[in-house]
Amino acid sequence: YQRRVHGSSRSHPPRWWVLCSRSCQLSMILEPVGLALTLLYAPFMSYKALQTEEVDDDKKWLTFWVVLSIVIWGPASLILESAVPLYPVVKLVVIAWMLFFNGSLVIYNLAIAPLFRRYEKDIDQLIAALPAATKRAIGELGGMDGLYAEMLANPQQVLRKYGDTVYRHLSKVVLHYVSTKGSEATLA
Repeated sequence: YQRRVHGSSRSHPPRWWVLCSRSCQLSMILEPVGLALTLLYAPFMSYKALQTEEVDDDKKWLTFWVVLSIVIWGPASLILESAVPLYPVVKLVVIAWMLFFNGSLVIYNLAIAPLFRRYEKDIDQLIAALPAATKRAIGELGGMDGLYAEMLANPQQVLRKYGDTVYRHLSKVVLHYVSTKGSEATLA
């Protein structure tokens, strides 16, 4: 990048590039700290909580894992990671707040629990219907071999016919089928 600075023509990168570069460097430092907190400290503290007779500490750690899976590891984190330049710092601060200052209870009570309460019946119906819809689709497609063949030949048609949720479930069923059947699952 060429840019005039005080009458000279020195090469300077734009400020957004410097900020993104710093964010990447910061991420390399902070990511292991966040991983250590979420993959070592939190599981160990959860284990310790499960060893006691108290219910409050169990609730605290269960709430932490629910919030972590939705807020930090969920699809929103991918959007935030690309949109917020200092996301690694924000993420580590949120994880620390959740771990050490009961932030997970705050997020759960203000956002997640009300959302789940609002859609609980719909989610329950979807979960209950998923195995039946998957079994129906497998039957309509001629069993596991037919499902495998159809998913290979016409995945878009299967998606249109059965919808996104059943399609994703069928994909997992096919992957499991192929992994257990091995090379026998190939089409002739």
